[in-house]
Amino acid sequence: MRLAGYTHRLTKALTLLSVKGMEQSFEGHDEVDAVKTQLDSLRKGTLPAEVDAQAKTLDAGLNKIGGVMTAGFGGGGPRRVAPDPKAIESFMNLNNAYNTMVSMMQVGLDMAPTPTQVATWQKDCTDLNHTIEAWKDTQKQIVDFNALLTKNSLQEIKVAPIKLTSDTCTFSALEPGRKRNE
Repeated sequence: MRLAGYTHRLTKALTLLSVKGMEQSFEGHDEVDAVKTQLDSLRKGTLPAEVDAQAKTLDAGLNKIGGVMTAGFGGGGPRRVAPDPKAIESFMNLNNAYNTMVSMMQVGLDMAPTPTQVATWQKDCTDLNHTIEAWKDTQKQIVDFNALLTKNSLQEIKVAPIKLTSDTCTFSALEPGRKRNE
């Protein structure tokens, strides 16, 4: 019975970490989407060439960080765009990855997480940290873009303070019967 409790704790721990990743990636996508909405509205008007060029560059960066959906073929509905393996994972792709992890963990509630599940979570966590850093870097670009907008008497883009935090991507499985400080 002691092993069953240990297994349950491990499964619960990895599930909760995955849920936290889902929440963080969802929040990140919402933050990026709020900026994209403002940028899209701005781009509907006629912009000076320099502003338009920077707006296009900023939009491309936001798409990489936030993620985009494209229409599927044959009435299949939206589908994810295949990411460049060298690029950062978008918040949307990470949210899907964490969602998959939570689903897998719920199926095997009476089994401890496999090494592959732990490694997958660790990779997703590391990828989320990289995407958060890319989003912070992009916010610095938005400050520069806002200066250009002000120079051209255009409405600045409002950016809410970032709420996302990077996490330590370690999952330590204690041996059954062993206390944390032993």
